[in-house]
Amino acid sequence: MSRGPCLDCPAASVLVERTGLGLSNPTISHHYRVLREAGLTRTFVEGRKRVVRVRRQEMEDRFPGLLEAILGSSSRIEAPSAG
Repeated sequence: MSRGPCLDCPAASVLVERTGLGLSNPTISHHYRVLREAGLTRTFVEGRKRVVRVRRQEMEDRFPGLLEAILGSSSRIEAPSAG
């Protein structure tokens, strides 16, 4: 299993930002923990921050079409390029 960031999955923070739900940081942290424990996200430490990434295939396997419904069919989110 790879420990580096998934290059084909969106950062969860991008999903939160795009949905515009206006959630508090403690609420977001709680949901990140629930999603991580369910195996739907991965969390990586990069310097002093934690990066949460959606495990796209696992999400699609358990909830087919959910990410597309949230993000829209024409707005595929790409991982940020290094550099």
